[in-house]
Amino acid sequence: MHFDPSSIPDAWPVSRRFVLPEWKTKISPWINDHCSKEEVHTAYRETCFYWLDLLASELGPNYYIAESENFLLLCAQEDKDYERTLNSLGEAEREILKGWKGVAQKNSTGPHVVILFEEISDYYDYVSLFHPEAGEFGGSCGMMINRLYYHMVIARSDFGECHSTLFHELTHVLVSHLPLPLWLNESLAMTSERLLTRSSEVYLTPELASEHHEYWDEDTIQDFWNGEGFHAPDPAQKLCYSLADILVCHLIKRPNFRRFVLAANWQDAGQAAALKYLGGSVGDFAAIFLGDGYWEPDWLTESIEQ
Repeated sequence: MHFDPSSIPDAWPVSRRFVLPEWKTKISPWINDHCSKEEVHTAYRETCFYWLDLLASELGPNYYIAESENFLLLCAQEDKDYERTLNSLGEAEREILKGWKGVAQKNSTGPHVVILFEEISDYYDYVSLFHPEAGEFGGSCGMMINRLYYHMVIARSDFGECHSTLFHELTHVLVSHLPLPLWLNESLAMTSERLLTRSSEVYLTPELASEHHEYWDEDTIQDFWNGEGFHAPDPAQKLCYSLADILVCHLIKRPNFRRFVLAANWQDAGQAAALKYLGGSVGDFAAIFLGDGYWEPDWLTESIEQ
């Protein structure tokens, strides 16, 4: 089949340079109404290609859309590694689905979309569209955008670092069907990243351990459980990612870890699932590394008291 995505009414508004397709309110309903089940995947693929073509027009004539069976990649034409990148992504998807069998889930709607920004300024211009207008936020070199159509955006860097970031963000996409707390979502992505790049164990030096023990208390730990610290400037962001990595290093060895992941919910930071499948509260497990202290998510105590 073939159709013209540009003909979908009111679907392609522009905000500060970039087109932001109305996937949920315009495009998806239009495709579901006009396409058979057999045509849906092709319709999404053609629509994603049209979307990336619009972005390429804004980013400059040197941008190019490369594609494979499961991926569309928008990158600079002079990026000679694009075939290798697509192959690595395909292999990574298979490995993540295998390694997190029963947890990760393949996208059946359309292709995975990856935007590889050549200029860091373009990257930040784009991701700023998905942040609140006011506030101070931590830096990043990659992100999975869970608004619009799920897609991965990466700031171009050296080949190895770029692929490491892509593997991290791809894990987020493949577990996006689960209502995970952010600390657990990030830790799964970091675990996949290490396994796929054959890198070392969890990074923890004596200096970093000391930073953790100086920073965390019963107030700061709340930004870890509710996810706000992951978007804050350092040291909060750095220590949130590090603590998530350390926690899952302990939890992943437990026999019911996958059942815990499948049951964990962001609304209680995974507390109910931890009590049911891991035999302790999330605060108990934080205390294994942080030591004595009050490490429970506060809003749970408040809701129980009310």
